[in-house]
Amino acid sequence: MFMNWVRKQQYQQRMNRVVAYIERNLDSSFVLEDLCTVANFSKYHFHRQFSDYAGMTVFRLISRKRMKRAAYQLLFRKHLPITVIAFDAGFGSVEAFSKAFKREIGMSPSLFRKDKSQVANLDQLQPYLQESETEMNVEIVDFPEMRLAVLEHKGPPKMVMNSVQRFIEWRKGNHLPPSKSRTFNLMYDDPEITTPEKYRMDICAELTGILKPNDHGIVEKKIPACQCARLRHVGPWESLDESVRYLFREWLPKHNKDLMDFPLFLERVNLYPEAPQNELITDIYLPLKS
Repeated sequence: MFMNWVRKQQYQQRMNRVVAYIERNLDSSFVLEDLCTVANFSKYHFHRQFSDYAGMTVFRLISRKRMKRAAYQLLFRKHLPITVIAFDAGFGSVEAFSKAFKREIGMSPSLFRKDKSQVANLDQLQPYLQESETEMNVEIVDFPEMRLAVLEHKGPPKMVMNSVQRFIEWRKGNHLPPSKSRTFNLMYDDPEITTPEKYRMDICAELTGILKPNDHGIVEKKIPACQCARLRHVGPWESLDESVRYLFREWLPKHNKDLMDFPLFLERVNLYPEAPQNELITDIYLPLKS
């Protein structure tokens, strides 16, 4: 129990380093890779880790902290014109700042400046840990190196099934049904915090022979041999996110594991509609540093 507490404290310290770095450099343009370096987390996983820790994305937190500073400037730095405050908050015009400020605070900057009582509403910005009420079974497993035939989906998540359909056509043409070739997804992005046009996900099948030239856009990749935290999710794919969140929110802080610089991946052990939705089995793999 004590070791779990220590690990959680260490995890919190790493996240708090990021928050402190943001606050010290609030006038800077933040780059995701720099924030990952501060936290010493992989770029493939940092967004989910931070969101589950803080209750908001890292860039949402940056925006809110800039708004909080702007609010204090409005109330306590009366000599600063709203134009200057807007530029300090990273906006190119007073109009854009006013619109964002009203959306965040509920009133225009000029009205807010007249009402000091409003500042209390901006103090809810510190990260917090969300607690899960259920304990899930996570195993540490050794995953062997695996070659994959991959269709790279790039674009809105709602278009994933179009890519899946194209992948199925290739699979049928090459006689690689799921019964002969395991089915995987490499999950580069979290759709909740990634703009639709930048969302990426690989649709994959285990590859044992030679990948033939094709017109379907199928390329070869591999999952490296690695140790993984594996969590088995049973149920609809729509509820997968909660199991993924458990790994990042609960299991990872308690076990103080460092993540490999490789994306989280899924194995679709069975597939719909052959299996009913409540009996779908998906193994979630979180690659760990050895």
